[in-house]
Order: sequence, then structure tokens, then C-alpha cells
Amino acid sequence: MTAVSTSAFPFLPPHVVAAVLRGNQDGFEALEGAFLYADISGFTELSERLAVTGDEGAEILTDAVSRCFSRYLAIIGEHGGSVLKFGGDALLVYFPSEPRAAAERAAVCGRRLIESTRALPPLGVEGSRVKLRLKVALHSGSIVGFIADLGVGQLEYVIAGRDLECLARCEAAASSGELLATPAFAKALALSGVRKGFVRLSLRRCRLTGSERSEWYPPIPASKRAALKRLNSRFLPPTVAERLAYLREGSAWLFERRRVTALFLNVAGWEDSADDAAAGRSSTRYRDSMTRYLRRVNRILRTYGGVFSRVDLCDKGLKILGFFGAPVGRERDEEGALNAALALLDAGKEVRLRLRSRIGIQTGDVFCGMVGAATRREYTIMGDAVNTAARCMAAARWGRILAGAETINAARPLFDTTSRRIKAKGKREPVAAFEVRGHRRGSSGAKVQMAMVGRWKERRLIDGRLGSGEGFLIRIAGEAGIGKTTLMDYAESRWAGRGGASVRVESRRHEVERPFSTLSRLVASCLDWPEEISPRGLRSRINRLRGAERSVVGALFGIEAKGRRRRPDPELRRRVVTEILARKRNGLFLLEDIHWMDPHSRQVLDVLFRKERGLKVIVTTRPEGRTVFRPSHDVALEPFSYEDTVLLARRMLGKGRLSEDQCREIHQRAQGNPFFLTELLAAVRDTGGFGRLPGSINAVMMARLDRFSEEYRLILRAAAVIGMDFDCRRVREILPVRVSLKRLAGILDYLATHQFLMRLSSFHFRFRHALTQQAVYDSVPRRQARDLHRWLAERMEARRHPDLFFLAYHFDKAGIPEKAARYHLALAEEADRVFANERAIEHYKRAAYWASAVPRGGEPGRAGILMKLAEVWKRLGRYDEAVRSYAEAERVSRRRRDWLGAARARDSIGICRQREGRHEEARHHSLRALRLLKRLPGRDDAARSDTLAKCYNSLTVAYWYLGKYREAIRYGELSLAERRKAGDPRNIARGLFSLGNSYLKVCAFEDALRCFSELDSTSRQANDRAGLAYALDGRAGCAKLTGDLAGAVKLHRRAAMIRKKIGDRRGLVYAYLGIAAAYLTLGFAERAAPFLEKANEYLEQTTELNLVSDILRNRAYAEFLRNRLVAAQLYIERALRAAEYTGFLEARIRSLYVQADILAVLGRREPALKICRRLARMAESSGMAEIVVGTERILGDIYHRGGDTTRARIHWLRAEEMARERILLTDLLLITARLERTETPVPRAASASAGAG
Repeated sequence: MTAVSTSAFPFLPPHVVAAVLRGNQDGFEALEGAFLYADISGFTELSERLAVTGDEGAEILTDAVSRCFSRYLAIIGEHGGSVLKFGGDALLVYFPSEPRAAAERAAVCGRRLIESTRALPPLGVEGSRVKLRLKVALHSGSIVGFIADLGVGQLEYVIAGRDLECLARCEAAASSGELLATPAFAKALALSGVRKGFVRLSLRRCRLTGSERSEWYPPIPASKRAALKRLNSRFLPPTVAERLAYLREGSAWLFERRRVTALFLNVAGWEDSADDAAAGRSSTRYRDSMTRYLRRVNRILRTYGGVFSRVDLCDKGLKILGFFGAPVGRERDEEGALNAALALLDAGKEVRLRLRSRIGIQTGDVFCGMVGAATRREYTIMGDAVNTAARCMAAARWGRILAGAETINAARPLFDTTSRRIKAKGKREPVAAFEVRGHRRGSSGAKVQMAMVGRWKERRLIDGRLGSGEGFLIRIAGEAGIGKTTLMDYAESRWAGRGGASVRVESRRHEVERPFSTLSRLVASCLDWPEEISPRGLRSRINRLRGAERSVVGALFGIEAKGRRRRPDPELRRRVVTEILARKRNGLFLLEDIHWMDPHSRQVLDVLFRKERGLKVIVTTRPEGRTVFRPSHDVALEPFSYEDTVLLARRMLGKGRLSEDQCREIHQRAQGNPFFLTELLAAVRDTGGFGRLPGSINAVMMARLDRFSEEYRLILRAAAVIGMDFDCRRVREILPVRVSLKRLAGILDYLATHQFLMRLSSFHFRFRHALTQQAVYDSVPRRQARDLHRWLAERMEARRHPDLFFLAYHFDKAGIPEKAARYHLALAEEADRVFANERAIEHYKRAAYWASAVPRGGEPGRAGILMKLAEVWKRLGRYDEAVRSYAEAERVSRRRRDWLGAARARDSIGICRQREGRHEEARHHSLRALRLLKRLPGRDDAARSDTLAKCYNSLTVAYWYLGKYREAIRYGELSLAERRKAGDPRNIARGLFSLGNSYLKVCAFEDALRCFSELDSTSRQANDRAGLAYALDGRAGCAKLTGDLAGAVKLHRRAAMIRKKIGDRRGLVYAYLGIAAAYLTLGFAERAAPFLEKANEYLEQTTELNLVSDILRNRAYAEFLRNRLVAAQLYIERALRAAEYTGFLEARIRSLYVQADILAVLGRREPALKICRRLARMAESSGMAEIVVGTERILGDIYHRGGDTTRARIHWLRAEEMARERILLTDLLLITARLERTETPVPRAASASAGAG
């Protein structure tokens, strides 16, 4: 024989192992000695605060409790204690021995537990530090303990007695950090001067005076060791034991985060029997009655999909914890918990015991897994929902159920409830709760909450069959949430509108094994019996039936009726059921979830529906139930289309709440599933975002996954950690169990056939739905997931040619700032180079986030990343986002006293404001940037020169838009000089474009062409495609003003092609406007129209306001050429308002020019003359020679129409002279033609390059 550590049996208390070794197989014995009850004080408040922190709250809490329990169990073992119960935030310890020695060991153990807790470091919660504290209660006395067989191979160690209630009351009276004893314990410790009430013990006086404790049991023979191990595993729920046996050493994978419904059952009424059993009286009777009751409780929980967790002590009777949703979840677990609670209230009566009970229920995200140390462990659930359920139980009245708001909101409206607000211990605010009184009468499911969306084909089928007057059987099949129930609601409402009656019955998952469960409810509905009826009332109603109906209906309900004793044959049963269904004349029969229908009901109804063709029946089922019945119409529901998603979003959120990109993202995430769409849209409505998966969706997805075995679920969890796309060879590397590659590929193929995965190649797979991957990934504890991500990333990093995306993703998930920032930045720059703007933004954001988390040296890198991110935003025309990024970069630079970086960021803000048309503000920002540069005295390097050149360039553009072209040329020349010092071709290109445009506005064509030609060559040399496009646009502007309109169109088209490739939306607007303006100058309004539409389309994708006025002005001119003068006038008025809003002087001048031309053609001479005089002054002060020439031409046209040819010729001659001087060939040709045809009327829609330009 060899000694075996207590860690070999971690689910058994040591004294139970010793009892079994002595031959006491049921472990029944009276436990006399000292008892210690330790509780982590403030645990409820701590779990509530951690729940707010998000996904990792319960995990942080569990880690803290596990660390505490590991220390506690070691201390308890040193002092000879046996842990009777532990889990959650408390533990109960038994110290056997004669009273004085047991009390001393318990007191010293309690002192050391408190001191150990004080030594623990505080937890970081919401930016503050929380210190864990422990309180300990002590008592001496006698209780009874035994092993109860709960059925289905599960055992539970049960303890009971009034001394436990006394101990629980003592714990409730203790304060944190306090050691409190009952009078009985003080007497056993031989303390003097003890009065009534609890005694506060001094920690310093708790010392051992006797001998040390001995081992609990002697060495175990090998023949008994295997039997003890089997016994040990039976103290776990069967599903947990099965998973633990499969995982073996990989028990860390048993930890999960799940959405769970916790149920606490408080039972009182057998305290006297427990005391008698502890004294040796009626022990067998007590044990049998308790086992019978607990077995009934376990059966009820299992029936409704729950798990019997443990029996614990309470200040009034016993407390039983059950939960739904772990380790295996099912759909509608909240309903199952409420149904189980209603059944548990009557569990005592069913086993003929007079007991009192009350129940508390709550639903939420919790942490599931093993808690404790190697010597003593337990599978438990921890989280705020568990604590709230316990508080609801304590607040409930005897014989009542109190459920939290999460449970009631998630359950379908089947229950009659009354709202309450309870003050829960440890909670800062009152808790919303609902008292559940029973099932709501006449409620068979959720009704339609809003007008139905989509499903037009299915609705037409239902309407057609309902209106035909003939019998039918329609089977509607689809996955959970696809809309089967909604379509059935539609059929029911349409039939009610026709005056027909309907009978609706739902097959229930927990009644699959009960014979005729669905058929009996269908018969009861046809007989108009209430849904909730007592057994006595049911028997009475059955006995009122006559003849064969009595025996058949009695057999369906399992009740022996009066009279006939013979069992009804199938033909008689079918005939009687047909007659009962016929009582619902013109009835529509609706059967929901027939995949859960019991086989007996399925067999009877299958024969009935085949023989009775006149019945109108609609059934719903999952895909696996499509073999049930033989329908006349088989409907397979498909996911929603994108158009249906948009319509649903408008119904729920209102028009315009979501952008097109957001709608597409939601549609893609939900894969068109209506239920998922509704939940995601509700999350957007309630929280403004949909980053985290709603609990309702998570529960449905996990319920689907839990249909598979542990091996399949484990493989899916490992794959979800790798990502949406994964290599099965990498999955095999991180699995905690050995699986051959061939078997792994076979399992993944099987999952692909069940629509969970898609095979991409021999070893590569992809999750079919993003929600599936997210739901599985969310179940993996964050610490375990981080470790796996780090291991995967480091393995990839060691390769010769690593995958950058793989590295960025996994280092990001692993939470390693330096490497996550590095690889995200590399991916962002790579995407930026190929103008994949959205991808670049995503990676720049992550890189900036992780750069801020780098302990040292992260700030400089973060400022540069933010600048690059802002550049991409600016390229897309999303200037508000760009300004925010630039402003954050400036703040980072100022903190580091990096005035150069701050000046760059401030100048860039000015450029964004300039793009938005806020030109005076833009000039102000650029001047502030120049002032920041003055803080760098004596510095004359390339970086300063480059920044100075950019500031000068920004001022060039600002003055250009403000119409101060001479100032613009001055700053443009200064900017170009600084850029030439730095020698960067790209920066030189930017300066050349700004200076060239300034020359163009004052008609200095030679200087402008020189700048644009140099810009072209410089951009080619630097492979700068954006600069090349600007050079083409500048040359096109020169060609247009000098009369080469066809050449201008070609150049603008080439610029548009380049900008389309690089994703420059603002530049595309500029190019398309140039093409349209050239066609309008030629008088081709129809050719210009599509380019104006394209320009407008791209403009709507940006926040650029400068070009709004240009588009409206060109549209006005197009309408003018089409002789639609009223529409032209409306467009030009809008263009003027837009120009005044932005302060863009050039746009305002050009809009006034077109307005004057329109008024002249309309014959409104005085307003036209007034505008022309004003226009001439503005154009002369701004140096816009082409507008001055055009204004003189319009004045000549006005006087010519009025018959004053002399004055008309004076203005035309003046215009001709200026056009020759400025080489404005287009205007020169038009004016020369007018002078040659002075005797002929002036054309109505005379073109002018200035108007379209």
C-alpha cells in the first residue's frame, strides 16, 4: 500500500473518503466538532463593479477567488480541516476532534485565513483599487452528513442541522476582517465571561495549545483506489464529468464565459428531522426522505434543461443551486428556468413532504469552470447574475418565485408577473425584479410586434390557401430566428380577419419523452379546456366526457377514466381525435416546433393528416424535422435580402439613422437572419453601436453548437481563436488533446455540411457566419485566449516570411503593445501605398491605440501614426475625422514639446478647414502654425524647411480662395523656394500646383504652364500619381482658357482615370467638373450632364463644401443652355448661397457671372446691369481677368438687346482688347463674332468660358 494525496479525489471531502474506506458507503454519519464558515465580504458589490468592466469582469473575479481559495485550502489542510462545501465566495470547514482541540484548530485557522486575505494585492477595478476582505464565523456542535444519490449517476454530499443555521446567522452578523464565534464555540474554547450573543475573538489570542493534527485516512490499497476515483467523478454533473474525462490534462479548456440563468431554491421544514438524525434517531427515514426530494429536484431541473450544482447552507433551511445554459446550452433557457421553478414549488408535495420553498432567478454572462486547488475543486458559475439570483431568493416570500429583469425580458411572454424593486445586500441601487405567479392564460407564443417585413412569396401562398376553402398542410422549415413563428403569426391574424378560429399548439423540448404530450394539448385546446389546470380538475373534465372519448382522452393524459378499462386501439384513437378536431368548425391548426414532437403524437397526427384531407394545418420545424408529415406545400425560409434589412432598419430606427455602409455591415454580420438583425438593430438603438454580440444572439448560437459532442466544440473553439479563416494544421497544434490530421479534417468537413464552416482548400477553412465565430470566441476566457494568440503569433514570427496580417491580429488579441503597434503600422502603410483607404484607416487606428499603451517611447510614434491616419481621412474627404486625428497628434506633440510636429498638425487642420470652405479659419490655423515654428530659433534643417513650405502653401491656397491672388502668388513662391531646399519631389509637386493655380487665376498662362509642366516631370520622377493628376488638371485649365477645349476634356479624363485608381474622391469631383465645364463651354449640355451626375455622386461621399457651389453653378448653366431659364435661376440662387456659406470668393464671382447672363437673357435689364457693375469691381480687385472680359461681353449683350448698338460695341471692343492682352482665345473668338455681326441679334444662349469655369 502506498500513500495517496488528497488531490487524487478533489471533489470529495477528506472525511468522506475516510468514511468510505471504513465501509460506510453512503457516508452517513453525525459530524461533531467545530465548524468554520468563511465568506469574502463585499463580494456582491465587487462582482457588480467588475460586471461593468465588460467581458473580463467575471474572469478577473474568478482568478481572484481561485488565488484566495488556493491559499485557504493549504491553510485548512495544515490545521486538519475538511472542506464540506465551497464555491462562489464562501466555504464551510469541519474540524473533528474533542471540543477544545477542534475549537482551537478552527480559531487559529480562521485567524490565518484573515491574515492571508489581508496580504493579497488589491484588484484594479474601473481605475480604482479594491481590497478583498474576509469574515469568519465559528461554531461548535453536531450536524448530519450523507451522500445522496440524485439519479443518472450523480451524487451530492448533503449536510443539515440547526447548528448550520446558527453558523449562517453568525456569519451574517460578522463584519469584514472579523472573527466571530457563537456562544457554543466560546464555551468549547473555555472562554470566561461569555454572555448571550456572538463573541468577537481577538486574532492575537488564537493560539494552538494541543498537538498537531493527524492524517485523515491511512494509505489506500490499489484495489480501492479505482473505485474511489469513480466515486469522486460522480460528484460532478454528468455533462461536466464527461467533458473533464475527455479533456484530461487540458482542463483549462473547461473554463468558459456563457450566458447562464442561475436558480436558487431555498427549502425549509426538516430541521427537526436533521437534528434527530444527528442524535441517532430516525436517521434512515431522514436520509431517504431527503434523497427522494433531491432526486425529484434534479429530475425537474434535467427535464427543463438545467443542471443540479450543489446543496449549500442557508440561515433558513438549505439552499440548492441549479443553472441553465452551462456547460451545455439550449434555446429558451430562460423559459426552461421559469417552468422548472414553477414545478419546484410543488416538488415537496409530490414526494409527500411538508416543506416551504422560495426561488430566485437571474440571467447574465458568467464565468463557468473549475474553482479551487488540486486538493479540493468544484465546478461552479461566478458572476453578478449569480449573486443577484441569490439576493432575489432571499427577498422572495415563501411559496413565491422572484426573477430578475434579464430573465423576464429574455423569456417569451408566457408568464404572469408583477414587478417589484428589492434592496439587495451589497448592491448600490435597488434591483428590478418580477414575481412570477404562473403561466399567462391564452398565451402560446410571442405575437407580432411590428408590421411584417419581406416574405412576399410565402405570404401570397398562405393567403391563397386560406382563401381557397380547401384543406392543406403547409410545412415551414428554417433555422432558429429565420422567421417561422412570425409567419405563423401572420397566418393566424389573416385567418382571424376572415372570421375563422385557430388552434395553436407548441411542441416543447422537455416533453419529447412524454407520450402524447403535443396531441393531448391539441385535444385540450379543441375542447376549450384552460391551459393551466390542476390534476383534479383535469380528471373531473375527462370523466364528464362520454363513451370512447373518455377512455381515449384519459389515455392521452395518462389518467385512468371511469368505466372502460380497455386500452384504446390506434384506429379508435384516430377516430376520436378526428371527431374532437371537427368541433372546431372552419378551424386552422397551427403546430409549432414539430421537431420536438414526441413520437407517439407524431405517429397519430401523421396518419390523421393523410386520411383527413379537409383539415387546414400549418406546421413549423427546423431543417432536421423536414421528414415529419407529408405536406402539400413545403416552404424553406431563406435569409433576408439586403433590401429587407434596410426596410427593417427603417421600421426600427427611422429613416436615415444608419448609413448604407452600416446597413451592409449589419446585414453581413447577421447573414440575413431576421432574429439576429432585430437584435443587432436593437443594440444600435439602445447603445449606439454593435461592437459586442448581444446575449440573445450568443445564447442561440451556443445552443446550436452545444448539439455537438465535446470534441467538436473543442475544435471549433480552437479554430475561433485563430480567426475567421484558419488552417486545420494550426488548430491541431493548439488543441489540448491529440487528434490525427485526417480525423480533424473529417470533423471540419462534417461541420461544413452543417453550415458552420466552408472549405476553402485542402487545409483551409472559414467560418460561414461571422456571428458564429464571434459567439464561439466569446466563450473562451480572455486569459486563455491571450496565451493562445501569443503562442500563435510567436510561432509565425519565427518563420522566414511571416504573414503580417496574422501577426498583427494575434499580437493585437494577445495584448502586446509594441508588436501589435509595429505590425498594424506596417499593414496600414502597405494598404496606404495601394490606396486601400478603409483598410489603412482600420490598421492606423489600431496602431495608434497600441502605441499609446507602450510604456516608453510610444508617444512619438503615436503622433506620426495619427498624422498618417488623418491624411487618409483627408484623402477620403472626411474632414471632421481628419481634424480630430490632427488635433490629437498636436496634443501629443505639445506634451513632448515637439513644436515642429505641433506646427505640422495645426497647419493640416487649416488645410481641412480650407477643404470645407472655411477659408478665413484656414488662414488663421496656418498663421498659428507659423507662430509655432518661431519657437525653433536658429534651427535650419530639412524638417523645419519642409514644414515651413507647407504652411506657406496653405496660406497660398487660403488667399487664393479669398480672392487675394497677389498674396497667394507671394506665399506660393516662398513655399516653392523652401520646398526646393528640402529637395523632396512630392513636396515640390504640391508647391508647383498651388503656385500654378494662382498664376492661372490672374491669366499668367506662361508662368502657369511652366509650373504645371515642371509638376508633371517632378511627379513622374517621384512616381507620384496624385501629383500627376493635378498636373493634368492644371494643363487642362490652361487649355480651356486658351481655346483648346477638346484638349482640356482629354486631359481631365486622364486625370479622372488616375484618381479612380488611387481612390481620390475629391480629385474625381474636380476632374469630372472640369470635363463638364469644357462641354458646357462648347454648348453641349447633354454631354455634360452625366459628368455632373458623377461629380455629385462622389461629392456626396465626402464633406467637401468648396465644390458644391461649382456643381450647382454648372447645373444652372446646363439648364440655361437647354433654355430652361427658371430652373437655371433656381440652381444659380442655390449656388450663390453655398458660395456665401463657404466664403469662397471665386465661386461667388463665377455664380454672379452666370446669374447676370441669365437675367440678361430673361430681359431683366436693370438687375443684370446692377450685378455686372458689382461683378466688375469684385473681379478687378481679385485680378480675375477672364471674369472682367466676360462682364464686359455681357454688358455689350444687354445694351445690344436694348437697341443701343454704340454702347454695346464700346463694351465689346474693351473686352476684345483685354482678351487679346490676356490671350483668352475662347472669349476673343466670341467677341470678334459679335463685332462682325453687329447688325444681327445676339444669340440667346451665348457661351462663355468664364461662366462654365
